[in-house]
Amino acid sequence: MRIYAVAGKFLAFQLVADALDYRSTPSCQVLVYPLSKLEAGLLERLAALMAALQMDFGAADFKMSPTTGRLCFLEINSGPMFAALDAVSSNSVSDAIIDFLDAA
Repeated sequence: MRIYAVAGKFLAFQLVADALDYRSTPSCQVLVYPLSKLEAGLLERLAALMAALQMDFGAADFKMSPTTGRLCFLEINSGPMFAALDAVSSNSVSDAIIDFLDAA
């Protein structure tokens, strides 16, 4: 799971792959994931982390635990790549960045 945050707006993507590094396998599926399906409080905790790190833009990566089904935090990136995920979401990441820059 990768969750982008752009000035408080969140966009989630499910990465379905056999490998932990989804980029290493051509069979990876990238799916837009509804925010409403995320664990309660997750986005608030992510927003708090980003505020503490003074990040307006970033992406957090999670892996689902095979035993509990809960998302386990892996890392947060301040300069994440997003072209492949943007392509499956009608440019939602790019649009959020443009909206943020227009408001600045």
